[in-house]
Amino acid sequence: MTGISTGPPNRAWIAALHRTADDYTPIGSGVVLDRHRILTCAHVALPADALWVSFPLSDGDFLERRRVTSIKVPEAMQLEIADVAVLYLEEEIPAGVVPAPLRRPRGVDCPGIPWWAYGFAGSDPHGNSTQGNIGDLSAYGYIRLDSESRHHVEDGFSGAGVWSPDYQAVIGMVSQADYRGDGRGITLYQIDRWLPDEEITALTNWTVEQSDNVALAAWGWELSKDPEADRHWRPRARGVTQNGEPGHHFRGRERELRIIVEWLRKNTAERRVLVVTGDPGVGKSALLGQIVTTADPSARAQLPQEYKGIFAPLGSVACAVHARGKTALEVASEIARTASAPLPQEITDLAPAIRHVLEERDAPNFNVIIDALDEATTPIEARAIVSGVALPLMETCADIGARVVVGTRRRDEGGELLTEFAGQCEIVDLNDVSTLDDLTSYATEVLQQRPDSPYLDAKVARPVAEQIARAAGDNFLIAGLVARDHSLHDPVAATPETLSFSTTIGSVLRAYVARLVPVAGVPAATVLTALAFAEAPGLSADLWSTAIAALGGRKVPAAALVQFARSEAARFLIDANSQEPTALFRLFHQALNDTLLEDREKTVARSQDEGRLTQAFLEVGRRVGWQNASAYLLRSLPVHAARSGNIDSVLNENEFLLHADLKRLLPFVDMAVSPEALAKARLLRLTPQLVALPPATRAAMLTITEALENLGDDFRSMSLEMPYRAEWAQVPPRVERLVLEGHTNSVEAVCAFTSDGHTMLATASTDQTIRIWDPDIGQLERTIEG
Repeated sequence: MTGISTGPPNRAWIAALHRTADDYTPIGSGVVLDRHRILTCAHVALPADALWVSFPLSDGDFLERRRVTSIKVPEAMQLEIADVAVLYLEEEIPAGVVPAPLRRPRGVDCPGIPWWAYGFAGSDPHGNSTQGNIGDLSAYGYIRLDSESRHHVEDGFSGAGVWSPDYQAVIGMVSQADYRGDGRGITLYQIDRWLPDEEITALTNWTVEQSDNVALAAWGWELSKDPEADRHWRPRARGVTQNGEPGHHFRGRERELRIIVEWLRKNTAERRVLVVTGDPGVGKSALLGQIVTTADPSARAQLPQEYKGIFAPLGSVACAVHARGKTALEVASEIARTASAPLPQEITDLAPAIRHVLEERDAPNFNVIIDALDEATTPIEARAIVSGVALPLMETCADIGARVVVGTRRRDEGGELLTEFAGQCEIVDLNDVSTLDDLTSYATEVLQQRPDSPYLDAKVARPVAEQIARAAGDNFLIAGLVARDHSLHDPVAATPETLSFSTTIGSVLRAYVARLVPVAGVPAATVLTALAFAEAPGLSADLWSTAIAALGGRKVPAAALVQFARSEAARFLIDANSQEPTALFRLFHQALNDTLLEDREKTVARSQDEGRLTQAFLEVGRRVGWQNASAYLLRSLPVHAARSGNIDSVLNENEFLLHADLKRLLPFVDMAVSPEALAKARLLRLTPQLVALPPATRAAMLTITEALENLGDDFRSMSLEMPYRAEWAQVPPRVERLVLEGHTNSVEAVCAFTSDGHTMLATASTDQTIRIWDPDIGQLERTIEG
């Protein structure tokens, strides 16, 4: 998480408490738990002759209120300590109000993570938000809420939900403000211990269906709240490229679906990963999309009545992760977030944390699906997902209910991927399955999509679809491209005898793109190639236009690109996450990226293109100001710079460092070359706390490191307003890395020890020599022979 979040995207779960049915003077805040219950502080709710709840941030009629009929408080603790209450409403919450997403990390796992809250300070009916970082633990299970906002925690925030941007959920409640503007909070984990009969744990474990308040056995991950739901899981499950596209073209694969369903149902300790693999375009994501969507009650309810496929058990998917464009740590964090486990600082933290949660809670199998392993940020990250996430989960947690299913191609840019599982996997190879009938049905539906298609008559379409299916060689992507091409362009129906096309994805894509009309005078291939360079989650129309110009094309208006992306022909190639003006665009299939990038590299080196993109994106950030830069630039610019071989360009951009997603930048800082960039890399490595801090506090901390380590004054000389600023320091320099030289044979042992309050390092080699090092100065102290 970069800096401090501006809060949850949906705030309709925020409640205000009142003494009468019509006053506008809130006495405190509350959190909507479900359709009939509100969580707040006991000192706000009691004593109460009458209590009413309003929902001022509702998406519906925010003037509607509900009367409180009863109040539940802890019985075994004094309310001065257990300052919590659950309010029961006379009627269900109004339309437009939603229960808060909840997670329950332990207090000990919370210090250092960002928080956000919305309260009604001074009984202001309009309210306001504040934010900061969670400080240390307090007595009796409380946590300290350190404010980093110009708006502080004040009276009127009591009962407000503590929103965690890291967990994307409410993890606690504000209980009290202090005189400094900071606050005290209590975690849902502790509240659940004080009010066990309220079963708050169940709300953090389960999906609560608003239709009937029935809890289903899932872990709190909901498809509807997954950012990838509408751009990956739902469209892939239906066999379309965009969620707004009509139709449900998925067919067959019943044997493979049954294998996955049975794997998720296993009750034995299966210390292997189930791997779904096959060539690009054979339907790996469609297969896993079927599992994910049919396991989700709301998504299953949207299936057409005539759908007769295999269903996964409701709630059987605890967490689904689309790994495209993600690091191993991001994948691990998504899984930990689902389980309310501590967010990992390193990927090795994940498996022990998940085991602790599984041992503590009486919950169903923890089934995790990871799709597009081969499309992780880099081949190194893909392998880290296998070795640091998938395999450790199975080795550590299989005996208490963990299951992992991974979708991936056999190879990526780094070579073979299946060998990374070291034999600890069962493989479902989609290349080994005959899909002629399924492909024929799929091609038939695609041929008939155009309202005036010459293939609307099934007797005409079926023979052509059969020929396409046979030539496609079990590849749905090829069959779809060819069928869509004929559907769009054939004035009269073709016959099987006249049908001819190459059977590789590359050749079929080139033929398809060649028939697309230029966009504002720029060939469609050039427009699409710019998207092939895009990192997840995709480029805005403005950045897409910038990328086209950087790669040698002319400037294309953003509106023309949006129109092109929504066109019938291009929609089969382009994935858009939402409607304008916030839409992000990328190519919908990795095989399309690969083909376009391979064609481009025949004339221009990839590193050269990435360098052009890096410079163009840097210019955009400088022009709009890094404080206003898009999330894509702050997250993905380091990846483009690293691929160009010029990470120095972003390391030397001081303002960028204050706003960037440092988790995406730090893995590349060792690529720095120039003295200035090397100093910035060392500055970042020596200030690891920056990752979760807002820009002004980042700058302040960097001034301290600059002074301590004599690393220049770029940040000390900034005119930016900071909470503090270092002027000078006089301390011995630190050594964050030490290269130990001197042994001619291999080192067999390394040991740190303390002597007279000073930490030293001993190394032993096969020549029976022990050397003592001083890490503070990076020098050899003495050698002991024999």
